[in-house]
Amino acid sequence: MKLRNSFVEFIPDELEAGVLYVSMKYRTTTHLCPCGCGNEVPLPISKTQWKLTFNGEVSLDPSVGNWNFPCRSHYFIRNGAVLWAGDMSDAAIKSGRVHAEEQRARHYEDRAGDRAIDAKPIVQPEEATPQTHGIWTRLKNWFTGNGNE
Repeated sequence: MKLRNSFVEFIPDELEAGVLYVSMKYRTTTHLCPCGCGNEVPLPISKTQWKLTFNGEVSLDPSVGNWNFPCRSHYFIRNGAVLWAGDMSDAAIKSGRVHAEEQRARHYEDRAGDRAIDAKPIVQPEEATPQTHGIWTRLKNWFTGNGNE
């Protein structure tokens, strides 16, 4: 089965089967479950959720596991094609969710560290004192030891 990509600003209220709607503005994709059950499958695009690549066709990574749907469909979307994957045990699903949550936590911890670096206070230069003499006068005084500027 192939999913036709449709780049939109807003996801439409009525979804068409076989279409993968992509809103880059809102960083999300939505499609109807390819098993035919009719459930909508929204997938957020982010560094911690699904990664979207486009080379004329859309690919999403990682796989899509509709574990909360009665169909429990599990598939990959590669170059617009639905590649079916096998069912997973509840223990494997739980393990995958724990792993994904750990990756998200590490990502946000790293980002917090980046913000801490960015948040260092900016050191303001000392206020410049008005110069009462030109450069030549200051150099002459420096060489002759006259004036303590």
